[in-house]
Amino acid sequence: MSQPHRRPNLTALDLVRALVPLVVLILVVAWLSTPAEVDPVREVDPGPQLAYAATLGDFEVLAPGNLPDGWRATSVRVDPAVPGGPVGVSVGYLTADDRFAQLVQSSDRSAPADVLGQGYAAAGNELDIDGEPWRQVQTDDGELGLVSERAEVVLIVTGSADLAELRTLAGSLRQR
Repeated sequence: MSQPHRRPNLTALDLVRALVPLVVLILVVAWLSTPAEVDPVREVDPGPQLAYAATLGDFEVLAPGNLPDGWRATSVRVDPAVPGGPVGVSVGYLTADDRFAQLVQSSDRSAPADVLGQGYAAAGNELDIDGEPWRQVQTDDGELGLVSERAEVVLIVTGSADLAELRTLAGSLRQR
């Protein structure tokens, strides 16, 4: 009869020696599978939606001309009219300083109250921005806004951006 095979006495050090390569392998795989830093902001091209809005409304849809480097369009929405009703288009931007600025164009004269809040109030003087009259207002949330009421359209620029950035967006608007 053969003798049973004896196992050598294993120590804690032997256990560590066996586990170290496995732990190193797991850490390497985890490090390699970690995605690179990704900017969470999704940029959009507002051009097609602005073109679509232009086919719906009775006003000329404006688009920003040359915005400073670092500005990114992040959202666009067209609110089409019911037959004979108002048309609105909204484009959101993230400024180079990571602040939000929104441009709203609407044929609805009540748009300022809808966008800025029912209690929006004049916060400053009438402004001339690139040859066009704008009124500085304050939203119900305390943010600044600019409103320009023109023959066929109401333009609103608002957001967490500072006044200089809002003026930049308002002053960049051009015919498409």
